[in-house]
Amino acid sequence: MKKNKMVLVIFLIVVFVLVIYFGMFNNKKVVQEAKKVDTIEKYNYNLYDNSTKEYEKNFKSLADELSKESVDEEKYVELISKLFIIDFYTLDNKLTNLNIGGVEFIHSEIVDNFKEKAKATIYKYVENNMYGDRNQKLPVVKEVEITKIEQKAFIYDDNVDNKAFYVNASWEYEKDLEYETSKTLIFVHEDNKLSLVEMS
Repeated sequence: MKKNKMVLVIFLIVVFVLVIYFGMFNNKKVVQEAKKVDTIEKYNYNLYDNSTKEYEKNFKSLADELSKESVDEEKYVELISKLFIIDFYTLDNKLTNLNIGGVEFIHSEIVDNFKEKAKATIYKYVENNMYGDRNQKLPVVKEVEITKIEQKAFIYDDNVDNKAFYVNASWEYEKDLEYETSKTLIFVHEDNKLSLVEMS
């Protein structure tokens, strides 16, 4: 009789431990991640599934423009200016403060410096959303307006681009959280691309 009770107690303990273990195992939080849904191959510009509708719309326009035999550089720089601003200043879809937007539009020689500066400023207080449980209010760019595009020389390091683009842009957010709303962007030619080298 004692033996049967002992077996029953051991059996119940094993069942209890298994229920606890599998309950914990099945309740693991799912890590969020952005998945690439489209690429403009020659230029290595990417569209992700967490991009805003406004970003997606401008990305498709850029893909159309860059697929032409003769690319209109003014249209090209207008679209990448919009895409950069939407991606960089929309913080709501960023998973962590290391997920800096707009880097694919930055000149390759200054990407690392740009990321470090962004992490220390606008991205500094972005809370982690790897598990989709962030409650922080963060900006979403609603619309970008390009007010002026000018082409003139720009000197950087030991290089000169006589046909650099100076782009004046202003934008609105879905909700005003007192983030900046205008910038002048400077793009230079880098191989087959136009790349952002300065903003003020």
